Amino acid sequence: MEGTTTSLKIKPNRVTLNRMGTTAHRATFEEGIWSSGLYVTPYGAIEMSVWSTKVEADLTEEGGSINLKYELQLDREKISNNSLEITVET
Repeated sequence: MEGTTTSLKIKPNRVTLNRMGTTAHRATFEEGIWSSGLYVTPYGAIEMSVWSTKVEADLTEEGGSINLKYELQLDREKISNNSLEITVET
């Protein structure tokens, strides 16, 4: 994903992923809530949705972790169940 910057915004019970650049997309992970939007690439755009079943974020100035579990849909068709675990160290 050369040319794309991905950032995460963490709030209690919510994680927002924002991609900008050659690929663009914004997804909000919040338990029990659908998040939908266009996933834009140099080859075109497609509707992408996530249904979050687990959202845990425990971050301090010393580090921490983010754990997500979610269903991924493209054009309203289930593609996969996913988990994402990020460990932050300072």
